[in-house]
Amino acid sequence: MDKEERLQKLQVTFLVCFPLFATAGAMILLWNRAVGFHDLFLLLVFYFLTALGITIGYHRMLTHRGF
Repeated sequence: MDKEERLQKLQVTFLVCFPLFATAGAMILLWNRAVGFHDLFLLLVFYFLTALGITIGYHRMLTHRGF
């Protein structure tokens, strides 16, 4: 692997991981002021529904060949 490929992988890793860590850090810093258990519950519910929708969409597209 040359230097350019390594740099590109580092950039992609940063662009993928930074938003996740920034969101987690903001939730930790703002806990009980702007973020609470209700918000965490909503995050988990909507994450689950989004993942389920993506899974169902890919199943329908790849298995049944259409929408």
